[in-house]
Amino acid sequence: MVQVVSLHPSDGSRPLPPGDGGGKYDGMEARVSKLENDMTDIRVTLGRIDERTLAIAQNMAGKADLASAEASLHGRVGGVETGLSTRVGAVEGELKRTLGFWQFFGVMAAAVALILAWPKLSALLGV
Repeated sequence: MVQVVSLHPSDGSRPLPPGDGGGKYDGMEARVSKLENDMTDIRVTLGRIDERTLAIAQNMAGKADLASAEASLHGRVGGVETGLSTRVGAVEGELKRTLGFWQFFGVMAAAVALILAWPKLSALLGV
């Protein structure tokens, strides 16, 4: 069963539901005033958070920016792959004409090792 308690008792001595003020009506104005001041502080803090969030959002890359960067990188990587493939094919052709089987095998193994190690080598050489 729900008990209804008046917030404005006629004699000022009836207890209120438990809270920080000890359950009496006395001191309620001070408690409400403190809550109002706290709400002002919360609004100021939320305003600062909103400003920071907007600044972050304005400097973030959007979908179009990311798509453009992805296309650019894809084109660059594709160009490197094509260039390497062409060069490896040319070297392979030259080696087949001039070297024996085991020599060819050794040179190709070295070329594959070089290609696989290329990211690390290019980072070391600053290429």
